[in-house]
Amino acid sequence: RTDTEDTSMAGSSMGGLITLYAACKYPTIFKKLACLSSAFWFNEEKLKKRIEMTDFDSIKKLYIDIGTNEDTGRMSSEEYLACNLWAYGLLKERVSKLKFTIVENGVHSGEAWRERFPRVIEFLYGG
Repeated sequence: RTDTEDTSMAGSSMGGLITLYAACKYPTIFKKLACLSSAFWFNEEKLKKRIEMTDFDSIKKLYIDIGTNEDTGRMSSEEYLACNLWAYGLLKERVSKLKFTIVENGVHSGEAWRERFPRVIEFLYGG
């Protein structure tokens, strides 16, 4: 059974976008969320509107990170950083426990996310 008071969701890249969308769509369901190297640029305008319309009071913790070397060939590192910065800018006054980290030399890969994941768990479930 699911403990509805301690439900989490995490994702990287497009999964990070989907995780933030889930936070906006179901803020009373998902209490702790993590978005790593998120592709917020993919649906930027709709996501901005959704963030602005959402009451995040029931979100306990939200973790967002982005590396400085996230170049994917489709999007440059600068564009990835910019879209994560605007998301953080919109969320920082709306989510009481928000952690935003810029990972120096962080890249867009499963290996990079695996290395960062212990910090995510520590933030979401640590003291």
